[in-house]
Amino acid sequence: MIRLYTIFFAVVFICISGCMAKVATLPPGESKSPGSKAEKSDGEQTRQMLAKKNQDARMLASLQITKQAQSLLDQKNPDYAIRTLERAISLNPAAGKNYYYMAEAWIMKDNAKQALEFNRLAGIYLKEDDAWMQNVLQQKDSIEMMNVD
Repeated sequence: MIRLYTIFFAVVFICISGCMAKVATLPPGESKSPGSKAEKSDGEQTRQMLAKKNQDARMLASLQITKQAQSLLDQKNPDYAIRTLERAISLNPAAGKNYYYMAEAWIMKDNAKQALEFNRLAGIYLKEDDAWMQNVLQQKDSIEMMNVD
């Protein structure tokens, strides 16, 4: 009878130990919990990709709005051009051309102080573009010829 119990317990032990999943050990400092390095890397890549797509969409929308503002300036409508350019700047604050056109709108309104400030910002963002910097410098000269308060 003891032999039967021994065989029974041996079979149960073998079955239990064979059914248990092998637990992998991780090196110290690593965790298998959500947010582990691999998951963070994948999550970070996804966030960066979505941010890039969002940025591209904002840049495209800003460019389209800037074209609308240029048309408004051509029509000698600086008030609506300013409102339009404010939207373009809010979508893409690093687009120096928006500041240049904003300065143009303020020149049309005979506000040299505002024009000079937007011209300064255009110079900051367009300093790497030689052709646009020519425009910015010419614009600055015309602003300085106005009566600055």
